[in-house]
Amino acid sequence: MNKLSKMKKFCALAFASTQVITSTEKALAAETEDSLRVGWSMVDITPGKPVFLAGYSYARVSEGVEDPVSATVLALESPRDGTEVVMVSCDLLNISDSLRDSVRRAVSRAVPELSPQSILMMATHTHNAPYAGTTIRYRPESPPDTDPYGIDVDVIDPVDYVSWASERIADAAVRAWNNRSPGGVAYGLSHAVVGQNRLVAYASGQSQMYGKPNKASFRHIEGYEDHSLNILATYNQGKLSGLVLNIACPSQVGSAFMISADFWHDVRAELRSRLGNKLFILAQTAAAGDQSPQTIRNKAAQYRMLSLARRSWRHEIATRIADAVINTLPLIEKEIDFAPRLQHHVDQLELPRRFIPEDDMLKAKAAVVDGQRAYREMLVELKADPALRARKQWYVDISRAHRAVRRQQNVIHRFTLQQNHPTFTIETHAVRLGDVAFVSNPFELYLDYGIQIQERSPATQTFVIQLAGPGSYLPTKRSIAGGAYGAVPASTDAGPEGGETLVEWSVAALAELFKVEDLGLLPEAGCSWEFRIDPEGKGIESAWHCEAKDSDNWLQIPVPARWSQIETVGDYLGYGWYRTHFAMPKQLRGRSLRLHFGAVDEQAWVYLNGELVGEHSVESTCLSPGYLWDQEFTVDLPANVLSTEGENLLVVRVHSHKGQAGIYRPVQISLR
Repeated sequence: MNKLSKMKKFCALAFASTQVITSTEKALAAETEDSLRVGWSMVDITPGKPVFLAGYSYARVSEGVEDPVSATVLALESPRDGTEVVMVSCDLLNISDSLRDSVRRAVSRAVPELSPQSILMMATHTHNAPYAGTTIRYRPESPPDTDPYGIDVDVIDPVDYVSWASERIADAAVRAWNNRSPGGVAYGLSHAVVGQNRLVAYASGQSQMYGKPNKASFRHIEGYEDHSLNILATYNQGKLSGLVLNIACPSQVGSAFMISADFWHDVRAELRSRLGNKLFILAQTAAAGDQSPQTIRNKAAQYRMLSLARRSWRHEIATRIADAVINTLPLIEKEIDFAPRLQHHVDQLELPRRFIPEDDMLKAKAAVVDGQRAYREMLVELKADPALRARKQWYVDISRAHRAVRRQQNVIHRFTLQQNHPTFTIETHAVRLGDVAFVSNPFELYLDYGIQIQERSPATQTFVIQLAGPGSYLPTKRSIAGGAYGAVPASTDAGPEGGETLVEWSVAALAELFKVEDLGLLPEAGCSWEFRIDPEGKGIESAWHCEAKDSDNWLQIPVPARWSQIETVGDYLGYGWYRTHFAMPKQLRGRSLRLHFGAVDEQAWVYLNGELVGEHSVESTCLSPGYLWDQEFTVDLPANVLSTEGENLLVVRVHSHKGQAGIYRPVQISLR
């Protein structure tokens, strides 16, 4: 057997053996000391007595339980990175500072080693959840808000509910932390049509939330819609243990006087019926301040289809989300990561306040006078005729008057605040989990901002999380011009300037988490790699990706550089091969690495020690060469393929059919 044949046989055997090792190591990776620790729990936070339901401009007292509200907890720990993150999703309208802080204090008492700032809470924005606020948002100096609706009704006091619920949520967080065990994660992107932009624009230039598009003056829907379903799956002991589902839509189909988790209850039931009753599902609302699950257009046609399917709208939403998950899981399970990098950054971000013009303040003062008069008249009427309280939902009108007064009083107060306190503070989180990013904000953030963050994020997939705090709308300039409910000053603590600040913080925080820390293992930029052209396309058959003792027919060319700039190569088009060597430092042995390419013109196939470990090609991306040539991409260098003794052979096969061709931007190796 000649030398070339022996080399080919060696490469074939090496490839086959590494395939077996890779499969085995994936199964055993969960037991290594570097593996991710994953823990789940869930707790019912449904009150046993009537409560105020949050989300409307008037009081609603719960008249029963349509379905329970709950809190779901995912605890993540990376012993290797020394990082822990605890995500808590609640079937609530928002997350008040008082609820968040109560949960953190209780968890800290039980688990002192767990940083309170590692707990990231978020709400699904159901409008049929218990009122869970005891302070006025973004005003830490304010006294407790003990009378949110201005009426005396026999309900659980919001302060008492927050105290009770926070203890239960904290217990669930502790259980999730204590339940953590070696596990892995996989992620993917699917789509489910759930949210629709709810702002209807008319010929006048004005927009209206839930406006009627069948008017002659209707012109368009104001903003964009995003039907992306971001999916993160967790695996413990080789089995699917939980799902994180992130979609740009609040859960507000229902509008009755019943406690309800809204469509997320149906989503959980549907997925558990298909994947097992023990499955945990953590819901996240992506940027969706201008989105809604309510049907805006084609109502008659949509209702007809629901009737034919014999489904409620909630069940239809659940079916769409579940179908998307079921179709995605078999694909992402091919790439379960048992040791993703976990990093977490928390910040107290100063945002500019939405400016309140003096005219708005004066109008608010006049509205307060009128509103207080109407409210007092209703109080007098109730006192004079106690029988009025026997009417069903007698409190609706008087509570509406009270809330209208408070809304205008808030405008007046903010006008005063902006004189000496032009900014306010919010809490923001940025998390890196392997190639996935999570970034949070406390608002009902308009979709445009979420898309800006996602498109500028360095992560492969970015989960934007809204309502990780007390709420209020954060609209765009376009929506402010339209003047719909969510864009007027009274509805917004921050405006477009605040939105821009939030976007820039999010992008910068994610860039820092995903910053490539070059290990310096490859030749310095501009130094030579070996290179040869392959006009006959025989490189693979000739095993050029395997080690060769001689360097005959291999040139020395700089990287990065276009090979057309090399005099001895010229305007050649076709296949070209690059190769270099690097040693694995002792302190990194057993660790996986990542190879970063600034860009390759046009297609690239990457080999490590004779094995194809990744590619950036038409076949792998489904993109044409015209899109590939200037894209960044990464390739993982698995620990089981890296040689811990001696040098590693890195080979890159490039193909270009036009242009200047080659590895023309920097190549770096970092820790995975």
